[in-house]
Amino acid sequence: MRWCPSCGADYVDGTIECHRCHVALVDSPPGEADPFADPRAMARLLRGRQVVPCFAGSPAGIEDLRDALAGARIPCAAAAPPVACTSCRPTVHLLVAVEDVERAVRFFAEEYEATLPTEQVLCIAPEASLGEEEAEDGPAPCPACGCTDPPGEDGCCPECGLFLA
Repeated sequence: MRWCPSCGADYVDGTIECHRCHVALVDSPPGEADPFADPRAMARLLRGRQVVPCFAGSPAGIEDLRDALAGARIPCAAAAPPVACTSCRPTVHLLVAVEDVERAVRFFAEEYEATLPTEQVLCIAPEASLGEEEAEDGPAPCPACGCTDPPGEDGCCPECGLFLA
């Protein structure tokens, strides 16, 4: 028996290609892949869940953080911010399900806090998810322009317009 590695359909011996996916068949059935091993599969774990940006930073820094969260079994996905600042460096948000924000922030505080600034990554988790000390310092700076003013009524940065809340 042969199997399609893409859709999992089974075929009789001698068949070379899946008629649906047009990919070469394999000799062993496809196993259940670990969704945390593939960024797209991990992003699918967030479907139907409310997500919030938890970190913002350079594409490479966010990729490293995404891989670290995957290792901690916390589903997340990288995404472009809703409003891009054209005068700033490329910024990517790391989205996490609302119910996982505290776990993600705690994981990074324990494991990676010292390396976050060198990775050009900023924690932008909602204030409610942070400890009391962090919340007393005021809102986190805008990841696009660094503005520390609170977001406007529309939830956007008053300097560059990036949606923050």
